Amino acid sequence: MKKGDNFGLSSIISNSDRTSTVNAKTKCTCFSISVDTLTLIIGENFIEILLMNFVKMGFHKSKIFQSFNTSLIDKTISNFSLKKFEKNEIVFPIDYETSKNVTVIIEGDLVEVK
Repeated sequence: MKKGDNFGLSSIISNSDRTSTVNAKTKCTCFSISVDTLTLIIGENFIEILLMNFVKMGFHKSKIFQSFNTSLIDKTISNFSLKKFEKNEIVFPIDYETSKNVTVIIEGDLVEVK
């Protein structure tokens, strides 16, 4: 991890304990904020807001979406829906028309099964 990276969100999203230990590789300074404080400042739906910001970051990394202006990105993101899947759960069945959706992976990995 390097300057600007973040960690800890996975355990917040899944409401689980941390899955790894993080050690300082060099002298560093980190900012952190508690879930209680996030809830107090942002509200009970802070996890959804954080996830939508990850979608926004994904848009900015996309060659296609990075040309959108900020208000258009905000308008688009507000229409995304959040759906969680368990390990091995089918996300898109073989006959699903994926060409009618844009999907951003927030957490985890998907694998294509033929």
